[in-house]
Amino acid sequence: MSIPSGNGGFIQLATGAGNIQHVSMWTGNWANRLAEVTNSGFAGSQYAPTLPDPSWSISLPRDDTAYPEALGITPGAFLANVWFKLGADSKYDKVSATTVEAVQKECNSAGDVVRITITGKGGSLTLNTTGP
Repeated sequence: MSIPSGNGGFIQLATGAGNIQHVSMWTGNWANRLAEVTNSGFAGSQYAPTLPDPSWSISLPRDDTAYPEALGITPGAFLANVWFKLGADSKYDKVSATTVEAVQKECNSAGDVVRITITGKGGSLTLNTTGP
């Protein structure tokens, strides 16, 4: 079994090497909406999957030329595709038709750079796919 390193993971918003955004960390909560289907014939709760409901978060240092607003990443922005590179592996998880929920900026004058955290949710999910 080979376990790839998380080092080398990045996100990509569109095709082309110029659209790669190197990040400190990304997280993906690849969830599914569940409908309760509990009935009197079962002694407990039961749920059925209905549709994918992914949410995600990206943390990165603020780049003066590729900052979120310059890339069209603002709260409420619709993103056609976001590819999440799985570290040192060659595969990606892709979220299509997703929405930016929030853009949080952090300025810590105790020896750090300005950092950005971007969160989003919704869309459809393709796991372990080839990159753009």
